[in-house]
Amino acid sequence: MWGENKMNYKHNDKVTAIIYGTEIKDARISIDSYGIPFICQNLIGGCDVNDKLGYKYSWRLNKDFTDPDVTDLKLFEKNWDTLEAGDIIISSGAEALVIDVLPNSFLRSYFREFKLSCNWYSKKEAISQGWTIKQSTPETETIEIAGKRYSKEEFEKATKDLKEVK
Repeated sequence: MWGENKMNYKHNDKVTAIIYGTEIKDARISIDSYGIPFICQNLIGGCDVNDKLGYKYSWRLNKDFTDPDVTDLKLFEKNWDTLEAGDIIISSGAEALVIDVLPNSFLRSYFREFKLSCNWYSKKEAISQGWTIKQSTPETETIEIAGKRYSKEEFEKATKDLKEVK
């Protein structure tokens, strides 16, 4: 719903969205030098940003990542069909780096050792072993007070009823 996006996206985050009723499955967030965010994608033209991140079009958002014509803006969910080099595979809490991807298989590093390649695995094998793909997590917006960092959202909740001392 318009005006309810609580996410704090970063420049180059991969996202999905609906713009003017058109589902956008391949897009990235671009944030210009003024802090204005844009959804860069190849389907719908809008307001231009200098860095379209390789896409044809960009759509301007408000600084809080909302727009009345944009709904369902969310981080892209990684899955075995969208696996790409650079993704992280997780098994029993240990992480391995995806080095290369073919249509039905991938080359990964050793778990806990990203610098050494291990072996090629089929995607079906990975699924049967219970491996998962690490999802991107947005950065939490923070505020610094007296050298300590706090979640901006939690700080605002905790201080909303404070009265100014004169």
